[in-house]
Amino acid sequence: MSRILIAGDLHGSIGYVQILIKSAANSGIDTIAQVGDLMVLWPDYGEHPFTTALK
Repeated sequence: MSRILIAGDLHGSIGYVQILIKSAANSGIDTIAQVGDLMVLWPDYGEHPFTTALK
């Protein structure tokens, strides 16, 4: 049976994402569903460290 973690409101925090992924892996979670507020994107914001880390 699949285990799913629902996540939201991360707001571009690399630290929160790293904790989330490690916690999910340690708990046997095989799917993470991101439901919103991954980060804030403004027009012409340019490259952000969060999107760079996700790449």
